[in-house]
Amino acid sequence: GVGSLSNPNEFGYIGLLGAMIGASHVAGERCKRLRRRWWASAALVLGLAAVVMSGSRSAMAAALAAAVYLVFHSQSSVAKKLSVAAILIAAMIVGWLGSPVYQDRMAMTVEQRIQDPNIFARIEAQSIAFRTWLHHPLGVGFSNLPAATAEFSQNAQSFTALEGSDSIYFDFLAATGALGLLCVILCFRNCWKLAEFRRLPVEATYLKAGMVAAFVFGLAAVAPASYCVAPFFFSTAGLTGCLRREYSIKEVRRA
Repeated sequence: GVGSLSNPNEFGYIGLLGAMIGASHVAGERCKRLRRRWWASAALVLGLAAVVMSGSRSAMAAALAAAVYLVFHSQSSVAKKLSVAAILIAAMIVGWLGSPVYQDRMAMTVEQRIQDPNIFARIEAQSIAFRTWLHHPLGVGFSNLPAATAEFSQNAQSFTALEGSDSIYFDFLAATGALGLLCVILCFRNCWKLAEFRRLPVEATYLKAGMVAAFVFGLAAVAPASYCVAPFFFSTAGLTGCLRREYSIKEVRRA
């Protein structure tokens, strides 16, 4: 299914980004009023619950990447860094004990690894997209992907033609060439740079962890370009920019 509630991956993605936004408000100095602390904490809990309920392995991988970034780049105390790791581990344990979908998908990943049908199909699709780009370095266009990839899909086990590789990076590489892929990377780079003009407060660090997670999303989906996930990604980037509002507006425009 397609949509923020019917697609497990997108449900997990927006939950994780929502959790990072909530965590940034909990950590910030502005979080003094009880009402603000309550809804920010609720966003954190519900966001991680969405990751677990979705059973999305790519969302869990993105959560792990975000947690690693927080542990190594946050200026918080050691106790707070350990609490981030503890929360992530607790979420995984709760998912294993309370969600049959999560348990089945994780067990399938551990047992079958690369031979898991879902993972194998993604790797196969991305390999075909890469070979298509090697023969068409300027790109073939998104609407021409099925026709252009048909000749490279003859020995594929999962499909006969490629409409998408389940990766925003390989999709743009095959459809628009290296220049299109560079534009996607620059989009991430510019959103990241928006937060780097000054010494970051801890709340901005959580938002940057959300950007790290969004970058990982792209390895297994067209997120954050999908219409369900894009508002959350650009809200994360926008909130990071808002934290710089005390400085010159020229710096924000330059980013």
